[in-house]
Amino acid sequence: MAGLLRNCIYQGKNLFRDPGILFFAFMFPLMLSFFFNIAFSGIMDFEVRNINVGVGRENPASDFLRGIEFFNVQEIKTEEAADKLGTGEITAFIDNNLDLVVAGNGVMQTIVKEVVEQIKQT
Repeated sequence: MAGLLRNCIYQGKNLFRDPGILFFAFMFPLMLSFFFNIAFSGIMDFEVRNINVGVGRENPASDFLRGIEFFNVQEIKTEEAADKLGTGEITAFIDNNLDLVVAGNGVMQTIVKEVVEQIKQT
């Protein structure tokens, strides 16, 4: 028992003598946790709000898209889609062949893309 205590004291003294070990034992984990907290602190703060989606007049999935509660589905002509995407009235346009057109990239566009891919697979 005395040998174990002596070895613990010896290792403790060696720990505080070497600055490299002291840094990687105490400071590095604190710095790493601080930077991870800064980087990922707001990752779950996204709130899904209604997404304005334009669909073609003959789109076979328009009824299904209307059933999704956070989609505001608007039937528009294909010619009007580019103008409405440019002005930001709609986030995405789904034509009659279930092809997706978006004006930018972001979380809302990705949500619409994933829904359209799921519709295509079924």
